[in-house]
Amino acid sequence: MRLIIKNMVKSVNLKTHRMGDSIVKDSISALNFLEEERQVKGRIAGGMAVQAYTPCDSHRKTIDLDIDFPFQGSSTEFREFCLPLQKYLTNLGYGLDFKKKGYSYEFHLNKDGKKGKDSFVIQNPSRSKNHFAKIKKSLEREINNRRVISRDGIKYKVISPEDLVAIKTHRALIFLDRYNLKLPKDISINGLRENSRKLREEIVYNSPDLNPRDVASLRLLNDLYDTRSLSHQVGLNQHYFSEVAKDWEASKINKNDFYALLDNLEVSLD
Repeated sequence: MRLIIKNMVKSVNLKTHRMGDSIVKDSISALNFLEEERQVKGRIAGGMAVQAYTPCDSHRKTIDLDIDFPFQGSSTEFREFCLPLQKYLTNLGYGLDFKKKGYSYEFHLNKDGKKGKDSFVIQNPSRSKNHFAKIKKSLEREINNRRVISRDGIKYKVISPEDLVAIKTHRALIFLDRYNLKLPKDISINGLRENSRKLREEIVYNSPDLNPRDVASLRLLNDLYDTRSLSHQVGLNQHYFSEVAKDWEASKINKNDFYALLDNLEVSLD
């Protein structure tokens, strides 16, 4: 988790995007092409997955596209696997810089346009063979239960709302405990989004002299916002969520705390 904070500290000045932006749509089209060429299913997670389910006026800008393919291997092997994606984006005029950062493989995209240089990050988790073996069953379940959503002629193959909420609830509990944070008093969707916007502006203004606790607070606000948005706009299936939650019970998170946080956020399970 410290590595997640450290990486975010370094990336707060990257350009933020919503799903409708050209660089995001091009990235997702490149992922679809990769799937077709390699005949391997993956899924989109993170903030962009949330945006696939929610109306445009509720979208929270983000700097990256979180993807996950059932891949285990070295950086060289992952780059080889992603050659169709790289060729697709290169043909569209993007420059790509591949990096292994912490527990992620990342493609940093950039392109000169009418409004200056645009940038975006596509990242996939990197895993050891032992770790991959531990999460393989859960990952397969997530991919098998992914949703295919069509917008603007593009198919978004995204993780289910229940899996998204479970991931974000789990991470929020870790932030609350590790950084001694408290839930914000205003848990409304608009309140969480506005507080996130203000805190991000403060963090960018103060960079590079950043307080990791402030960065953790921003991640917490974003996860709470995404969780409430999904619950309000889409709803959660109680039966499948119970199945998903079992995968997190062995991760040192108390099951009662897991559901208590959802209750505090007024998230209902139908």
